[in-house]
Amino acid sequence: MKFSHTQDQLDLRDAARDYLRGSCTSEALRTLVENNETSLGNWQELAELGLLGYLAAEEQGGLAMSVDGFVLLAEEAGYVALPEPLLEVAGIALPVLSALKTDATNTLVENICAGGQRLMVSHPLNPNLNQLDVADSVLLLQDDGAYLMSATECDLRPADSIDPLRNIQSIKAHPVEKHQLVGKDKVATLDELARQHGALITAAELLGLSAGMINMATEYAKERKQFGNPIGSYQAVKHHLSNAFVALEFARPVIYRAASAVSQNEATAALSVSHAKIAAIDVATLAAETAIQIHGGMGYTFEVDLHLWMKRVWAISGLWGDRNYHAQRVDQALFADSLATGPATTFS
Repeated sequence: MKFSHTQDQLDLRDAARDYLRGSCTSEALRTLVENNETSLGNWQELAELGLLGYLAAEEQGGLAMSVDGFVLLAEEAGYVALPEPLLEVAGIALPVLSALKTDATNTLVENICAGGQRLMVSHPLNPNLNQLDVADSVLLLQDDGAYLMSATECDLRPADSIDPLRNIQSIKAHPVEKHQLVGKDKVATLDELARQHGALITAAELLGLSAGMINMATEYAKERKQFGNPIGSYQAVKHHLSNAFVALEFARPVIYRAASAVSQNEATAALSVSHAKIAAIDVATLAAETAIQIHGGMGYTFEVDLHLWMKRVWAISGLWGDRNYHAQRVDQALFADSLATGPATTFS
C-alpha cells in the first residue's frame, strides 16, 4: 500500500521541521533542565504556525487538515523531543472537543487554535498530564460522561516522571452536573476517539524520537575513533545501526496506515492503531538500546543528549495503553470471527 501525503501536508511538515529544529535544540533543552524548567515559552509561535489548529475546522479557526498529516508533525516534535504539550492539545484534546460541535465548544476550539487557551484530556489511559499546571481547562472522560472543567477547579496532584522535561500532574476531580457535556449514553464515542488519537499521536512521537536517537548514534559513530578509525567504519557497529534503521522504516508505514484508517473512520481503525502503537514502542526501545551501545560507556551517563530522548521514550511509551494493552486488543481482533485476514483482504 502507498500512503502518500498531499503537498500541503508536506509543506506544513517542512515548515514545522525548520522551526522546531531551529528553536528546540539540545542546547535549549539542556538549559531547561539546568534551570529546572519544562517550557521553551513558544506556545504563541506554535499557534501562529497553524500547528495548534491543524485538525480544527476552518469555521473554528483551524486549517481543516486530517490526522494522517498531523502524524508528520508528531514525528517532527518527537525528533527534537519538544517539551511543550503541542501533541496532547492539538492532536488529542482538540479533535475530541471539536466532535461535540456546540456553540460553547466551538468558541473554546477557536481560542485553542489562536493559542489563547490550553485544553488537556484526562482519561484512565492517560492519568498524568504534561504541563497541566499551565492549562486553562480539562476535559475529563469518565464512564458516566464527559466533563469540561476549569483547571483551577481541579485538585492537581504532582507526579514523578523519569523525563526531566515533563512536568506532570494527575487530577482528583469531583465533576458536577453543570460541568457535564455529554452523558453516559454518548461518552463512548468520545472515549474511543480519544483512545485512537492518543495512541496514534503517541506512536508517531515515538517514531520521531527513534529517528532522532538513530541520527545521534550515527553522527557519534562517524566522529568517535578507535584504533585510528571512526567506529562507524566497523561492520559490527554498522549492523547495529542498520538494524535500528530498518526497524524504523518498517514501523513508519504501520503508523501511516493507522493514521489513514483513523482519518477515513474505517471499521478496523482501532486495530490499526494498536498495531501502530506496538510497532512504535518496539522500534523506540530498539533505537534507545542501540544508541546507548554505540555511545559506549558515555551512553550510560547524563552527559550525552541521548538521555533526554531515551527518557522521553520511557516516559510516554505507556501513555494511552502500554504494549501489553495493545497486544491484547490485537489478539482479541485476530481471534474474532468477523475479522477478515489474509493477503486477499489486505491487498484487495
